[in-house]
Amino acid sequence: DIKAGSYLFDKPYSSFEIAKKLINGDYGIEYGKILIKEGETIDLDIKVPPLPSEVEIRGQVVWPDGKPASTANVGYMMPKDSVFYGIKVDEQGRFSFKAYEGLTFGVSASVEVTKGKYANANSGPIVAGVNTEPIKLVLTPPSP
Repeated sequence: DIKAGSYLFDKPYSSFEIAKKLINGDYGIEYGKILIKEGETIDLDIKVPPLPSEVEIRGQVVWPDGKPASTANVGYMMPKDSVFYGIKVDEQGRFSFKAYEGLTFGVSASVEVTKGKYANANSGPIVAGVNTEPIKLVLTPPSP
């Protein structure tokens, strides 16, 4: 049974992501199934807050000598999320994307240096709108 009350989703997600988070208990509330029989009508009171502001996240991927990594594969991921969102870099290794203010995520980069060997870089946790400096990802070459 669905319990009466107001439900607040504090971050914008797709319907699939919301369902997954409800099932995982990430919102601290129980989920339930709604069964609507043929010809039955139900009323639901769902309040959706306005989306937070979007902020631009900028950064650059470089080699240890400071040269830009124009072939880097870059992406970001939110904690407890299994989806990696890819971002293109330009010839100077620069990237940018928009994120909702307050969203916490990490950014990573990799370059295949030789077949099966990768140079990698990872940011620490970043909070959109709080960390305003451009992200600098310095690639660490693979072990020999």
